[in-house]
Amino acid sequence: MVQRTIRDLAGRSVTEEEISCARNTRSELANLSDNTVRTALEQPPYWEVVLFLQGFTDQINAYGTLRSAQRSGTMPGPHDTISAGKTPSWITERLHEAAILAQEADAMMNERLPVAFRPPGEPGDAAAILLVGVDPTLVSPAAIWPQ
Repeated sequence: MVQRTIRDLAGRSVTEEEISCARNTRSELANLSDNTVRTALEQPPYWEVVLFLQGFTDQINAYGTLRSAQRSGTMPGPHDTISAGKTPSWITERLHEAAILAQEADAMMNERLPVAFRPPGEPGDAAAILLVGVDPTLVSPAAIWPQ
């Protein structure tokens, strides 16, 4: 209730109908949480950063759902058994994946995200911000690795 009141004071409030309509008409919003879609539509102060973080979180949560389905057996997934002799090469592959993940995170934060946020004084591009946040090379390896 208090959050809603603060939002109302800061700007217009988006209805559930508008959220549903936006999901149907804007492909970048189709599979995102209500809060993420609301942020994209309301564009409160600092909305670009909030939108990016919410969209990124939505993507990680989606992979978490897949991981839970694999663990429960409702969705089969890859299950590797690694022999002692292959352990060093398996570790090397994971370290290589981690290096790629770090490079992608760097490119996302220092190259793609500033372009999507646009220069100071200009509103950000919601679709571009969300696309940066759903970069599969950044999200999927970390989300799929066993926890």
